[in-house]
Amino acid sequence: LAVAMNQKIKGIRFFRTAYYMPSVTSSIVITLIFMWMFQRKGVINYLLTLLRQHGLTIGIFLTLLVGIQLLLVVTEKLRGRTVEYLEPSYIIISIILASIITYLLKDFGIITLTEVKAVDILWLNTREKVPFWAGPFAFPRPLGAIMILNIWTTVPTFMILYLAGLQGIPKVLYEAAEVDGAKGWQKLWYITIPQLKHITFLIVTLGLIGTLQMFDQVKIIGSQAPLESVITLAYYVYDSAFPGASAPRIG
Repeated sequence: LAVAMNQKIKGIRFFRTAYYMPSVTSSIVITLIFMWMFQRKGVINYLLTLLRQHGLTIGIFLTLLVGIQLLLVVTEKLRGRTVEYLEPSYIIISIILASIITYLLKDFGIITLTEVKAVDILWLNTREKVPFWAGPFAFPRPLGAIMILNIWTTVPTFMILYLAGLQGIPKVLYEAAEVDGAKGWQKLWYITIPQLKHITFLIVTLGLIGTLQMFDQVKIIGSQAPLESVITLAYYVYDSAFPGASAPRIG
């Protein structure tokens, strides 16, 4: 993600801001939004129902989108022009063309829709574990929702750290590697990753600390889910010290 945000393409500042918004938004607000999304009749189940019903259409559309985008970019590169694969203008053209072709395929009856039953998954008020095939490593479904929430709110901060690290790598190292005939993956493996090792150590440390300190999400989502399915270390310490309406167990 940081590598993509480090590219010099049009509109990149907007995408950087959009990706970083979850990290600067109140965790309580984000948690309430996620609770609304993971309700039994919430956005997640609605999107899964649409995906089940329109899965073939979506798959064909995405295939056409990627194919047209690559065709446009490769054609421009063969003409000697410098074009990024994520050039916004070509993405818009690809979306329009892919939409038209997909619509024509549906209009001619090549793509047909089937009636499917609405997805009715309990995300919060359940003790069911996922993934079911993981055995002892399976985790409760409400805890999975909290994991998604935590990833969504922390990844943007880590992206900023990696972005700063990428921009701090001297360009002379890449130029010297190109002179020696290094390819893209070789530059990534022998220059980029070693230069980011200190940033990686910092991110791993901050991630562990943040995971151990996670409390507010569990406190809020715990009201909608079985508490034992979402409990974390910080909440366990709090619940042991202040057990409900009982007297504190400290002091």
